[in-house]
Amino acid sequence: MPPLLRPNVAWKLIALGVLYGIGSLAMLLAYKTGTFALVTPIRQTSIVVTVILALTFLPAERKGVKRKLLAALVCVVGTILIVV
Repeated sequence: MPPLLRPNVAWKLIALGVLYGIGSLAMLLAYKTGTFALVTPIRQTSIVVTVILALTFLPAERKGVKRKLLAALVCVVGTILIVV
């Protein structure tokens, strides 16, 4: 049986697909109801979440942690300055 069709992998793929769909619908709703200038910077904070998850789960990404955290901090400060 191909690896992607195994039951435990297939259920994970289905769950990820459903969560991605919900996230996409939430993003479209945010763009529809909010102002573009506010929604876009807030949406880009996903980069910060990605950095934190990579540092947590991927040991190879733990090189240059200070630089990555500083970049994440700059993203957060920039978002706060745009929103306020």
